[in-house]
Amino acid sequence: MKLLYGLEANIKAENDKIYTATILVKDKIGTKNLYKLVSLSYMEYFDKKPIIPFNIYKEYAKGLVIGACFSNGELYDAIINNVPDVELYNIASKYDYLEVCPVNEDERHIVKKIIDTGNNVNKIVVATGNVYYFSENDIMPIGDGGTTTIDIIKTKEVEVEKWKN
Repeated sequence: MKLLYGLEANIKAENDKIYTATILVKDKIGTKNLYKLVSLSYMEYFDKKPIIPFNIYKEYAKGLVIGACFSNGELYDAIINNVPDVELYNIASKYDYLEVCPVNEDERHIVKKIIDTGNNVNKIVVATGNVYYFSENDIMPIGDGGTTTIDIIKTKEVEVEKWKN
């Protein structure tokens, strides 16, 4: 088994909106660059939460890969705002891979659009579970005594066949 380092980051895009992206480490240089990005996000770009401007990410991208997250990601936002395909291709091209995850029927067209966009710009599309807990017993209380949202996916519930054309 190989340990994978990374984080779900708040990325400030060129349009000044904050999106979520996954940053993963490939090697020792990437580990150092990830630590630098985390430090900068807290020390230089903190605005109610740590933020990494995309242009700063690019300066420290060596040894890292970045994925366009699904529902809080820049590509997803562009699709739901009916951005033209050319702009979708430009957005997707900035990322090393694109993410999709199980969705309800209303969002199936978004998953298909992300897959089509990935094919058009030659980017890998990764299916994620967007799962934060192994079981309901793992849920921890937060701040005001409430709990975080739970999204537990059991393998048998994921219908891979329904995503095929």
